Amino acid sequence: MNKWGVDTIQSKINRLNDSLCKELQIERISPGAGHISSISLHGLNADKIKPKLGENKVVVSFRGDSIRISPHLYNDENDIDKLLQSLQ
Repeated sequence: MNKWGVDTIQSKINRLNDSLCKELQIERISPGAGHISSISLHGLNADKIKPKLGENKVVVSFRGDSIRISPHLYNDENDIDKLLQSLQ
């Protein structure tokens, strides 16, 4: 991590979250926490979404009526695309 640098890591993770939020037309829950986004399920059935996430090997956390997403350095735009496909 020292080799990459904190700024580089934070910039990449922010880009992934910004891309996700733009695609879903949502605002970032906490812009200061660049590594976390939250998507409201808006009454959707989480039990129907979970199998699709599993099929696409997407790991997220369900928190109440929201999905918590926290990309990391090993994630890329393909992972964001898999997440978006899983939510359709």
